[in-house]
Amino acid sequence: GGAGGADPTAAKRSTLLKSVDPTAAKKSAKRLKRLKRELAALPKLPKVAAAAGSSTSGGGLPTRPQLALEYLALCEKHGVLSGGPSDVPCARFHVRRICRDALAETRLLPRLEAASSLAQLGAIVR
Repeated sequence: GGAGGADPTAAKRSTLLKSVDPTAAKKSAKRLKRLKRELAALPKLPKVAAAAGSSTSGGGLPTRPQLALEYLALCEKHGVLSGGPSDVPCARFHVRRICRDALAETRLLPRLEAASSLAQLGAIVR
């Protein structure tokens, strides 16, 4: 520290306080109130009986493996994954992300990693 000198932190704080727009706090408070009103006006979503990540089909929700199969079917339907050399690793990554826990529980993760086609990926998830 400097002997007899002013505290540099206090001087910096004082400069910052002087540079702040005096109406900024009011504007910020008004914006916050407006955002809260808009949020309150949004429609409420219905309650879901079971968690989406659940591996049970309670509440009519699809299981993770069902979601992975739907992903593969949609990719095929829309031609997103045409079966090219980079498509299998991409699909494998997404399938693994979607149903990692189920694959680990059933010890199918190594088979998924070894899959060399989109058809094999679907067969493993089934």
